[in-house]
Amino acid sequence: MEILNSFNSIYEKLLLAVEKQIFPQIDQLMKAYYNILNNDSNISKNITKINDVFNMLCFSLVIFILTYYIAQNITSLYNGENRENIFKLFIKLICVYIIASNSMFIFKTFINIFDIISQYISIEGEKIIGCALEFKSLSSKISLLDTSAKDLFSLDGLIMSIVCYGAVNLLVACSVRYVCMLLCMIISPIVMMSVSIKQWRFIGIKYVKLIFILFISPIIMQTLLILPLMFKDNNDALYKIVLLGTLQILYKIENYIKEIF
Repeated sequence: MEILNSFNSIYEKLLLAVEKQIFPQIDQLMKAYYNILNNDSNISKNITKINDVFNMLCFSLVIFILTYYIAQNITSLYNGENRENIFKLFIKLICVYIIASNSMFIFKTFINIFDIISQYISIEGEKIIGCALEFKSLSSKISLLDTSAKDLFSLDGLIMSIVCYGAVNLLVACSVRYVCMLLCMIISPIVMMSVSIKQWRFIGIKYVKLIFILFISPIIMQTLLILPLMFKDNNDALYKIVLLGTLQILYKIENYIKEIF
């Protein structure tokens, strides 16, 4: 009996951590997603500094590519191979370099656009469900569950243990997305320069797809929160099923987006 009580005590602490720490932390990550470049934090300043270094690398890359193609064109005079027109290549490189050197401005523009969409969904969602469209509201609903949900060896307890596991996985997934966004911002000038070279163009295409997934994921996650939050009876079996399904979709949201697009 003491062992069962010990398990239940650990489980209650885990459930409390999900309600008070993990879900609020996910909310902070969701908000930080669209505020990476919109504040004076050290992260924003450091990203800008590192990005400036990559801009210098881009300039060096332009010089290297031009030198390489000039050498290739000189050798083609002797072996008769057809090479890309140097003048066209120069114009293309200059245009791409100008875009790449302004990658932070482009990123900030897209972040502001998706932030406006996110705020609109939040406002409209709050009108529909009557509470804030965030994970903190979800944790409040979980805390109102029947006391049997806090017994690990009951059906509700097993369901809530899966919810706890899903919440931890979701926090890790959101953290990975946030770090990926930071990395994509830093390397953006180099990746944009890859578009100018036909052999490297596939890198730019994959990069654009990744950026799209990173931008759209928080909006879809925010929209999906409407499903569990719209239930009024927290102890309804259907609510618990929807809660489990929603967390699973949120955790694998990137895979679903990739399948669609």
